[in-house]
Amino acid sequence: MAAAVNPTSLESAPRIMRLVAECSRSRARAGELRLPHGPVATPVFMPVGTQATMKGITAEQLDALGCRICLGNTYHLGLRPGPELIQKAHGLHGFMNWPHNLLTDSGGFQMVSLVSLSEVTEEGVRFRSPYDGDETLLSPEKSVEIQNALGSDIIMQLDDVVSSTVTGPRVEEAMYRSIRWLDRCIAAHQRPDKQNLFAIIQGGLDADLRATCLEEMTKRDVPGFAIGGLSGGESKGQFWRMVALSTSRLPKDKPRYLMGVGYATDLVVCVALGCDMFDCVFPTRTARFGSALVPTGNLQLKKKQYEKDFRPIDSNCTCPTCQKDFLPRGSGIVTRRPLILQLIFSKTEYAEFLHCKSKKFTDFDEVRQEIEAETDRVTGTNKGISPVPINLRVYSPHVLNLTLIDLPGITKVPVGDQPPDIEYQIKDMILQFISRESSLILAVTPANMDLANSDALKLAKEVDPQGLRTIGVITKLDLMDEGTDARDILENKLLPLRRGYIGVVNRSQKDIEGKKDIRAALAAERKFFLSHPAYRHMADRMGTPHLQKTLNQQLTNHIRESLPALRSKLQSQLLSLEKEVEEYKNFRPDDPTRKTKALLQMVQQFGVDFEKRIEGSGDQVDTLELSGGARINRIFHERFPFELVKMEFDEKDLRREISYAIKNIHGVRTGLFTPDLAFEAIVKKQVVKLKEPCLKCVDLVIQELINTVRQCTSKLNSYPRLREETERIVTTYIREREGRTKDQILLLIDIEQSYINTNHEDFIGFANAQQRSTQLNKKRAIPNQGEILVIRRGWLTINNISLMKGGSKEYWFVLTAESLSWYKDEEEKEKKYMLPLDNLKIRDVEKGFMSNKHVFAIFNTEQRNVYKDLRQIELACDSQEDVDSWKASFLRAGVYPEKDQAENEDGVQENTFSMDPQLERQVETIRNLVDSYVAIINKSIRDLMPKTIMHLMINNTKAFIHHELLAYLYSSADQSSLMEESADQAQRRDDMLRMYHALKEALNIIGDISTSTVSTPVPPPVDDTWLQSTTSHSPTPQRRPLSSVHPPGRPPAVRGPTPGPPLIPVPVGPTASFAAPPIPSRPGPQSMFANNDPFSAPPQIPSRPARIPPSIPPGVPSRRPPAAPSRPTIIRPAEPSLLD
Repeated sequence: MAAAVNPTSLESAPRIMRLVAECSRSRARAGELRLPHGPVATPVFMPVGTQATMKGITAEQLDALGCRICLGNTYHLGLRPGPELIQKAHGLHGFMNWPHNLLTDSGGFQMVSLVSLSEVTEEGVRFRSPYDGDETLLSPEKSVEIQNALGSDIIMQLDDVVSSTVTGPRVEEAMYRSIRWLDRCIAAHQRPDKQNLFAIIQGGLDADLRATCLEEMTKRDVPGFAIGGLSGGESKGQFWRMVALSTSRLPKDKPRYLMGVGYATDLVVCVALGCDMFDCVFPTRTARFGSALVPTGNLQLKKKQYEKDFRPIDSNCTCPTCQKDFLPRGSGIVTRRPLILQLIFSKTEYAEFLHCKSKKFTDFDEVRQEIEAETDRVTGTNKGISPVPINLRVYSPHVLNLTLIDLPGITKVPVGDQPPDIEYQIKDMILQFISRESSLILAVTPANMDLANSDALKLAKEVDPQGLRTIGVITKLDLMDEGTDARDILENKLLPLRRGYIGVVNRSQKDIEGKKDIRAALAAERKFFLSHPAYRHMADRMGTPHLQKTLNQQLTNHIRESLPALRSKLQSQLLSLEKEVEEYKNFRPDDPTRKTKALLQMVQQFGVDFEKRIEGSGDQVDTLELSGGARINRIFHERFPFELVKMEFDEKDLRREISYAIKNIHGVRTGLFTPDLAFEAIVKKQVVKLKEPCLKCVDLVIQELINTVRQCTSKLNSYPRLREETERIVTTYIREREGRTKDQILLLIDIEQSYINTNHEDFIGFANAQQRSTQLNKKRAIPNQGEILVIRRGWLTINNISLMKGGSKEYWFVLTAESLSWYKDEEEKEKKYMLPLDNLKIRDVEKGFMSNKHVFAIFNTEQRNVYKDLRQIELACDSQEDVDSWKASFLRAGVYPEKDQAENEDGVQENTFSMDPQLERQVETIRNLVDSYVAIINKSIRDLMPKTIMHLMINNTKAFIHHELLAYLYSSADQSSLMEESADQAQRRDDMLRMYHALKEALNIIGDISTSTVSTPVPPPVDDTWLQSTTSHSPTPQRRPLSSVHPPGRPPAVRGPTPGPPLIPVPVGPTASFAAPPIPSRPGPQSMFANNDPFSAPPQIPSRPARIPPSIPPGVPSRRPPAAPSRPTIIRPAEPSLLD
């Protein structure tokens, strides 16, 4: 009887993975798969032979390439030729004639690729055959049965596959079904000792689902795991995050297979993330479409330009510059413009020109043609010259980080369109470059020329008398007369230089015409020095490679000299970023609880910020203006009292209303006593007027609360949807409280109106009304002789003083209860005027058309002049808030706003009304009673309004934010959508983290350079009097303006700016053509910092100021980068080209 198998606790799974090494900085690892058909080194890319063959390549060729494992597809092989036929051929290995390992996919991918022909159920996948339309069922058991028959070394479980861009319940359904199908595959597997069954992790782009799948599948003891369901159209970031999540939770001792990935970038990144195995049809499919994958990218071989091109696709040479022959060659003067050649180490190989930076040149014959064409565009085709440089960058994996400037050869006799003073123009052009202290001079001299007559050495000595920057280069050693050699020169014995000489042998014109490539030329150069009896003992110090190393060492020396200052600068930048990056340091985008934690923290912080802004203890105190609680306090105690006083009744109107009320109450009778009803009617009418300022006060407080909410939500900018929802919910709640608050305030006013309490302790009563009226009149007649209370001080501008003196003027004003005085300044020593406040009122004045001041005016109600011949004084403030504040201060001093004069509706003029003495006494009595009672009500309302608003609105809003806001947020929208980061914030975080890590890496690199590089000492001085004595026999070249010298009878032939006397180098800003760059990560061919701008400064040159080329007159933009410490300037006689 067969024993029952528990698929979740299978104990016979072999351990096929052996780890060899692990990276200390990433999850990358090297290992070996021990499989039945031989070991396989990992990481490994597995070619795909879907139907048991690689298209375009034979099994023997695949074997010769070093491939030790490839793929087949269970679904396609199960249809054709079928497992029975393959089994007769002794399995898939025999059928393919493949001696190495095989991996077969289960057929799950066809659920996506053949979605129109498939139907997925719990039983399996039903496919309609693309050949005859017959329906077949591919179940987990059937998939394993076919793979057992094929005999592949690694077999895959059948999984339920959906596209990586699918979201929703279908992804969860597929994930759980894949777990169940894995158990069925384990149970159906008949050859676990010969074939290794891999589980496939699913879950799409949902981190929670993928984590669940990982947790469940890793409980099954299978030999290995695959990461599936990715690379189907999602973004790189999403893809890599899911890979990182998967590898972080997979067993360390088992292989990790990332399915369907073949792009170079993805392979490198995912190896770093800990993946061991990869497969993709990309290389073979690309080849079938006529493309070749080369180090420079994708080469489209079907293009017409390659139709008759029989060169190898990748010559894999080791040229020290760019492995390509691209500089112009020929007889006479060929280099007619300076060529700034920047060599940059890069994984891909191409060239770029500054004058056409959008184009990348991968064919270096085109580079040569472009140099010649650009030269002709500026100088013409008849040997003309120009000091305007050509800027060329060459990116290659075979170069060191160097910048060279190839200068025209020195010529003495003009030809073609060259001016008569061509010798002086070229020397002036050369001196412009080699005079810079940061440049290194390569003085090139042919070996078959007398060194004592070398123009290059003479010019170098002129600008470098100590010989610290000059290296002698001897060319054409193979063309010296028979029996002669340059041994004494190269050994620095004859005519010595401080840095000595280096000999090179370049191709001849015959070699170039014979298509001798540079690789062969280097080999020939090496052979020449090793075989020549005079040079073989110093062959290791000769040749182009040694020249390259010498120049790179000078770069290293300069970098080491610059390190202390550079380290200090980087540390300063790192410290400035520390605080900003602190909140991002532990940011984990794959943390499933990250959004929940962030939401809780954001809401709590919002509540704390709101409360602090209202209570006045915020962490960011505004020193420029009032905000939050301070503005609400101002509304309560300045603006609201001001609004109350604005409704102050007009004295004459009030008296007339009282008289009408008394008469109407008496009716046809003649009253003997003052009626109570007249008092109540007038009081109730005044109480009703309180509603408008009270409701306005509520509106002002609401506006401040909403502004405070918006200020507090500014910290939620990282999550736009969360900020929007928070503002909406809190604002809605405030609006709800607004209705209740206004209802309560109206209720308070109705309560005051419902009952007139004439028994109030502060009410004067009828008996005291007349007496108090008399006392007030006396008090007004006799000024207060006691201490004067100052209500306010401050600067104001008298706006209409221009009527007298031709312009407004600012004074220091002092307001007391009795008067308004203004002084020259705040010391209050020189008083300009004092204005009594009797009979004064305030009115608003419109701003002038060109004025930004806010103005109000003081005038006399009796139509008298206020100041000298002015009927009113216009006072100006900087803001409306200042105006309102001053108005409130005047109210405290008893100066009220002007009331609008309404026309009497019944047409009766107020002066036509007359009263008898008894009525006048009754009116005066009720007037005093009304004044007393209204003052009591105002006092009560002014006290209750802030309390009511605080209780019903502000305190309730604070409680709502602390206790209910989070629940409203959870119920209003999905948490994931609420916590979606804005693209700008995500970019800012990524940029800051990238900068932070780049700075740390830069400091590490500086430390590495300090410990791993050696700075060579400056060679000791040598006796170079030979050079001085030589130069004394010939006149020193004069550096003079050249524009005045032209061949007679024709205009100058030099196209572009005419060279002139050298200018003092002027540092320019970052808008120069080439800005100051970062240092390289290492001297030599190593990776560099990221450099987005392909025409920014050469990445190997540390922090040098850009300079304006001395020869270019002002106004002409420079297209040449600044000189670099590592930039060798090559000066040489008239010979064909650079490094010829």
